[in-house]
Amino acid sequence: MSNTRIERDSMGELQVPELALYGAQTQRAVDNFPSVANACRQPSSVR
Repeated sequence: MSNTRIERDSMGELQVPELALYGAQTQRAVDNFPSVANACRQPSSVR
């Protein structure tokens, strides 16, 4: 079983983590700019 889902936008399809609260555009930013990945993680107090 995969822990990702497929998101679609004008640029095509992209795999996004299943529990992520964002879509394809944010995933592209995470892939292209690793420093963005830290901003997309929830603080441990929210989990």
